[in-house]
Amino acid sequence: MSFPLKHYRGISVVINLKIVAENPPEILSESGIDILDFKEKFCADGNCFVMRAKDEIEHIFSELYCVPDCLQKPYFKIKVQELFLFLCMVDVSKEKQREQYTSPQVEIVREIHKKLISNLQERPTIDELSKEYLINTATLKNTFKGIYGQPIGAYMKEYRMKQAAILLRQTQSTIAEIANQVGYENQSKFATAFRDILKIPPAEYRKQNSSD
Repeated sequence: MSFPLKHYRGISVVINLKIVAENPPEILSESGIDILDFKEKFCADGNCFVMRAKDEIEHIFSELYCVPDCLQKPYFKIKVQELFLFLCMVDVSKEKQREQYTSPQVEIVREIHKKLISNLQERPTIDELSKEYLINTATLKNTFKGIYGQPIGAYMKEYRMKQAAILLRQTQSTIAEIANQVGYENQSKFATAFRDILKIPPAEYRKQNSSD
């Protein structure tokens, strides 16, 4: 499994369904859950079921990050059983599956991302990127959004403004110069974009964040 953003937080639970089915914990035994059904339910035809984030799942494990070390193991055992009960109620047919991307697609999009952020003064179009990297435009847009969480345009706008904020704090460059450095020839359009993302005009941002 690849995490292109290079960060994740979570817990891995590896389960031998046959052993659990033969010796189920008391709670699961009382529930009447057929543990062996889980394989067919969530891994039908050898596919991997990936569920989108839910408050219910967050609730199951969130407490584990703040309990004392001496309680983590027994607490974890309870939480895994709670997870089983939750998964028993999940209707796979009603869950919206996350898109799955091939490794070559991910690598190409990572290269495109690297190109986009390496020179903010350049503004290649999606068609130009598609031709340069030999990837379908729809695949490029869908894969980029799946990996980085936003469409290319929205992602780059936010990235440019965050870089502009750094320049406003750390350099003495004029706002016009900074606008140009992050890909805006028009200072007015830059100021509008900056307000859209940071909710404050660039001049006011610099005033509030400038050091003595």
